[in-house]
Amino acid sequence: MVFNQFWRQHVHVSSGLELILVLQGELTVVAGRLAVTAQTNGLILIPSNIRHRDEFTPGEEVNVFFCSTAWTHEKQLFKKLRRKLQPFVLPDCNSDILRIFRELRGDLARNIFMDPLVAGARIMTILTLILRDGRPKNQPNWQEQKSRTAKLLQQAKQYIETHYSQPISLNDVAQALHVSPSHLSHVFSRANGCTLFAFLTKIRMEKARGLLNDGRHNVSEAAYATGYEDPCYFSRVFQRYFGYAPIELIHNPKKASLLMQSAH
Repeated sequence: MVFNQFWRQHVHVSSGLELILVLQGELTVVAGRLAVTAQTNGLILIPSNIRHRDEFTPGEEVNVFFCSTAWTHEKQLFKKLRRKLQPFVLPDCNSDILRIFRELRGDLARNIFMDPLVAGARIMTILTLILRDGRPKNQPNWQEQKSRTAKLLQQAKQYIETHYSQPISLNDVAQALHVSPSHLSHVFSRANGCTLFAFLTKIRMEKARGLLNDGRHNVSEAAYATGYEDPCYFSRVFQRYFGYAPIELIHNPKKASLLMQSAH
């Protein structure tokens, strides 16, 4: 199936254990404050009766193979994997699991009324393989996850601090870091308590105030130097951010000194 906007915008619940194999693109499942992301050949497991929605970048094709099963040993599966009953990701399925998913897809392609016993047996084999292997070899532990997230955040901030003078967007930063915009936005906001755009504005405003305070730049020059093509819009953003107009730093040096001191 190719994901559409409905699953992205609506929270939904399944009465059975969901297995979502990402065939193409990147998919993030959000359940409350938890968000897990899988890319091609990644498998997302979602316990039954978990409210969630499926996020992906609009305009990018996300192709997945989805199946759901009611399994009495669902809790034992998560216990064996040392997991809470919440969505989690196998980032890179082994060849045995991928082969069985191919067989499932083949069964479905050959017969729209696929034998439920055959389908059930294949799904049970997938779950048994996951149980057999315990924690998947390619599943990073929480320390590795934390390290990767910290590295991504550092790279995002570094990119903004290097390119703030250019008209950059979330998509530009995500593309430079080889991640999806939705994933970058979610990780950045959760870690910093503000959006990536808000952080960009903070950097630009601090740089602009420094330029205006040195007495060698006018408002238009400060705007262009910090990535704003419209000086009037820059002035409105500046006043909202600091509570005073940028022109005050130029025409009233004494007041500017007091304003700068109060900012520290």
